[in-house]
Amino acid sequence: VQAGGSGLAALTGSGSGDYQGTITMNRDLSIGSVSSTNQTIAYSGAISGAGNLTIGRVATGTSNPTVTVSGASNSYTGKTTIASATVIVSKLSNAGVNSSLGAATGGNGTITMSTVAASTLRYTGTGDTTDRVIEIASSSGATLDQSGTGNVKFTSDLLQSGSGSRTLTLRGATAGSGEFSGVISDNGASKTSVTKTDT
Repeated sequence: VQAGGSGLAALTGSGSGDYQGTITMNRDLSIGSVSSTNQTIAYSGAISGAGNLTIGRVATGTSNPTVTVSGASNSYTGKTTIASATVIVSKLSNAGVNSSLGAATGGNGTITMSTVAASTLRYTGTGDTTDRVIEIASSSGATLDQSGTGNVKFTSDLLQSGSGSRTLTLRGATAGSGEFSGVISDNGASKTSVTKTDT
């Protein structure tokens, strides 16, 4: 699939499946944006290009999909936004290095979560450290889920935007361990809570 032209392109479906072809983003692209109830969808082909990638539904009114981005060497350099979804990845890397969520740097390297509804980033890999910034973009909060076999570590400070208090949930129930070593601060005058679930 080649996303060209201007504006936001969408690669969508109403059911579940695995899209194995390569995706080249020459414009911004939305995947998993039209969701049926409990939709699960996977993208295992390589994703490249300079466009921004939005994952999950982009409007209210439907349930969040579960979207697996299983490629470990995706090289796209645009920004990643998890609008409203559970996103499953096997590889996280530092900014500028290929990963399931691309190789963006600078502001594009920020992984923005929960712009539409509370979202989850679930890691299933064998162990990684990343300096990619996690941003919670609304009072819906966000979840980082360690479901891998090795240690996953986030080293950058938590970034927050939008108004209102919110909760960062840290969870995991596998043999792997998780660590968030960056600073977690309040969102201005609004409080930020941290909840740990599972083991």
